[in-house]
Amino acid sequence: MLDSDSFFLARLVNGSLDERRGRDDLLRLSPIFQPVAARLLAAPPQDRQPIWDDFLAGRLRPDPIGAAARPTLDPVAPAAALELTTPPSPPRALPAGRQESAVAPVRRGKLTCAVSLEPREVDWLWAGRVPLGMITMFAGDPKLGKSYVTLAMAAALSRGLPLPMGELPDRPGSTILMSAEDNPARTIVPRLTAAGADLAKVHLLESVILANGAETLPSLRADIDVITAVAAQLGDCRLIVIDPVSAYLKGVDDNRNAVLRGVLTPLYRLAERLGAAVVLVSHLRKGGLGQRQASGPGLDCLCRRLSGQPFVRKRSPRPDRPAGPHAR
Repeated sequence: MLDSDSFFLARLVNGSLDERRGRDDLLRLSPIFQPVAARLLAAPPQDRQPIWDDFLAGRLRPDPIGAAARPTLDPVAPAAALELTTPPSPPRALPAGRQESAVAPVRRGKLTCAVSLEPREVDWLWAGRVPLGMITMFAGDPKLGKSYVTLAMAAALSRGLPLPMGELPDRPGSTILMSAEDNPARTIVPRLTAAGADLAKVHLLESVILANGAETLPSLRADIDVITAVAAQLGDCRLIVIDPVSAYLKGVDDNRNAVLRGVLTPLYRLAERLGAAVVLVSHLRKGGLGQRQASGPGLDCLCRRLSGQPFVRKRSPRPDRPAGPHAR
């Protein structure tokens, strides 16, 4: 192929060659390319690339059979007169005994009519603060007692005692603690004991055992089935604490809100299926204009969408402001 042929055909395929100039230059093209060039020129610009691909793949046969067999290219002829007829492509041969069939779609939508859904009231583990069957996030500055509040909840739940500033739970229940910051024997158990907990009702999920025997911190992305299994095994699990949630997001970019939704959706379904409250603990960090937000912009955005978002802060010196976690 000559350089002039390549340049002309490239402009013809990408549509940068006007029709009048194309007809003028068509006669100067090498004879081997004149039929396919005439077909390209007659086709709309959006259809030219498939025609050229067919030619390169050998599915078009514009080879001339001599000057007498080639059509006369009139520079002023209308575009329709330049259209060349090509034989249809032969049908694709299938192996013996195999029939071509439509492929079923891999993804299907699940449509639920609202009339089939029965309205339900919210059941509370901690009235007005922590609902059952949903996810709640405790957010606050470090060293304000977020973890201590979750242990006080576990202690009260273990014996069916009133929660702080709350009412009696309808029945005692077990708690699963996932704590990546506090030492179980030196910090968590002494705090539970001081709060009067029934330690037989509190369980720590410290690690996940891999197939090779190694242990690793549980991941909300990879080990949601493990968390579900151990919670179901207890039979009376009513509280799952994940403290801090960022430690259990291994391999997850907490700056991407859509990714976090994909991780937390199975966790929400776990809470709903077990009827348990899931509490995520998150530290605050400084945001723009002096504001405070949960660790990671994605977590901060999700915090606004969870069922409850108690905000842990220092006790106010004003007597008209109650102490404890406040829903934002």
